[in-house]
Amino acid sequence: MSATTPEQIPFEPQPPATIERNFRLGVLNGILFIFSETIFDPTLVITSFASLLTNSSFILGIFTPISNAGWYLPQFFVSSLVQSQPRKITVYQRMSFIRIACWAMLAAAVNLVRDPVWILATLIFAYSIASLASGIGGLPFLEVVSKTVPPHRRGELFAWRLGLGGLLGIAASGLVRWLVDPGGPVAFPGNYGILALAFFIMASISLMIFNRVDEYPDRETLPKRSIKEQLTVALNIVRGNQNYRFYILLQACMFIGMSVAPFYAVFLYRELGGSTEWVGIYLAVGMVANLLSNLTFGWLSRKAGNQKVMLIATSCGITVSLLMLALVLFAKPLGIQGNTAAMCLIPIFFIQGMRGTASGVSSSGLMLNIIPAAERSVAIGFVQSFVGVVLLFTMATGVLVDAFGYALPMTISFLAYVAALLLVRQIHEHPN
Repeated sequence: MSATTPEQIPFEPQPPATIERNFRLGVLNGILFIFSETIFDPTLVITSFASLLTNSSFILGIFTPISNAGWYLPQFFVSSLVQSQPRKITVYQRMSFIRIACWAMLAAAVNLVRDPVWILATLIFAYSIASLASGIGGLPFLEVVSKTVPPHRRGELFAWRLGLGGLLGIAASGLVRWLVDPGGPVAFPGNYGILALAFFIMASISLMIFNRVDEYPDRETLPKRSIKEQLTVALNIVRGNQNYRFYILLQACMFIGMSVAPFYAVFLYRELGGSTEWVGIYLAVGMVANLLSNLTFGWLSRKAGNQKVMLIATSCGITVSLLMLALVLFAKPLGIQGNTAAMCLIPIFFIQGMRGTASGVSSSGLMLNIIPAAERSVAIGFVQSFVGVVLLFTMATGVLVDAFGYALPMTISFLAYVAALLLVRQIHEHPN
């Protein structure tokens, strides 16, 4: 395969009615899952809940990496199993039941357990297992998308998921703000218990919807291979595909840049006297940014390609990291405290929402459009698991905060986003 112009990605023709039905199910699945994740968002809601149970920055910093690493890390190790299945969705369906069981355990712990240590232990355990099951199901999910959604509509699919999910997310953020307000109608921890239960119900429904996607079985399947054989194939793709190499490094840099995001609000609470009631406002700001930017990014993805949208994502990341670094360095010397400091984070979370939307719209589509179709499972699995290893290291962000303060992690975030911008400029996507 050429290092600069990838081959046309094949797509097996299917009845238009089947394509539209699967497209709608994929959109509806995304809408409900994004709504549920807003209700129990790991960066803001779970971290805020955990901050009321512990002062450990390490624990506060692990939930977002657990979520992300759980999704990415297992995918290469299950790629052999997935590629040997004529219908990839069967693996996704099995994992969906494990995820639902873990979410039920999580909701039960938040609502019924009162010992902070046991709540945290159950929360970390259930969230970790659910995230790993999500990752194992993530590879077949992407395979199913690649088999059921034409290449030129993949960015559009993710745009609709994020856009309409963001619209419901605004309502979800209002619910979060109403419940987590210290003067709200439900006392702690019952307020977070309601959010955990709502997350369990809505997320479970979203998985059941995607389980109904009609995936045509592969005419030919690759045999199961050992991990060593899969690694050999993956490394051959890395050596022969410059776009793929750049994409792997791009994803690593993006997640290093994102690793400090849970500490944006934590910095406000701990250092500048802000209130947790702003959690709901920040969620709403992010959802509004998502909604306003989504249709534009979906259109741009379809017309100009996913690479252009990813350029916007990296630029937003650079802007966010610079603004947050400035707040860390200058807020206290300038006497910016309390609600004034809290309002300074509004544009940061708005641009962060744009970054997340741009990345969400373009990232998966860009990957699917530059990898070889014949070895899609192993190629997807390798890049996802590589990023998962990187995410494990980002769990040390909380340790860096405790040891060196907030300025160093924010600086690392800025440099990672700059590297990501330089990398994405080198990727050449087939226009499809």
